[in-house]
Amino acid sequence: MQSLSERHDIPLWGYLSIGIDRLAGWLSWLLIGWWFSAPRAKRQQREFAREIRNALPFLFQEYGGEIVSNDRQPFPPLFAYTLVTVATRCMLLLFTRGRGEFSVLIASRRGERDWHDWRYLQDVLKVLDRPEDSESSLFETRNLTDVAHVLRAELPRLQEAISDEQWDLVKRKVNALCPLPLRIR
Repeated sequence: MQSLSERHDIPLWGYLSIGIDRLAGWLSWLLIGWWFSAPRAKRQQREFAREIRNALPFLFQEYGGEIVSNDRQPFPPLFAYTLVTVATRCMLLLFTRGRGEFSVLIASRRGERDWHDWRYLQDVLKVLDRPEDSESSLFETRNLTDVAHVLRAELPRLQEAISDEQWDLVKRKVNALCPLPLRIR
């Protein structure tokens, strides 16, 4: 019978070397890496907030938008994501970007920081009653330019949907259309 090291032509010390290398990498990140990841994440967050302000000026000028802290989310965000939350008079918009992904979530200010209250903007737009030829019928969250174009057209309708009277109904419609994944505990 062949031993593990003979079958893969790697001597036993090679496996030990790989294990020690991984342990050293983990320890170096634990001791040094997190010092650098927090400043980098802050810089990325500031740059993303600036991009949002430039791409969606109407959100700040006409709807009283302001960038608010993401105090209930871990910092730096997991998996190198960048999160920026914009609060308007009646809604919150959470912009996320990282690892080739981009998305926008929406929530009522009433349920400000409860994760169960957030819905993807794309899903909310799908359940709103609107003409088929509206701007959001072809909406995809690819970048800030697309979001700016659709938000400019749909923000009045979104404000109505996010109102205290309508938001629970809109969330139920979104849940029926796009059920949450099964959570196993």
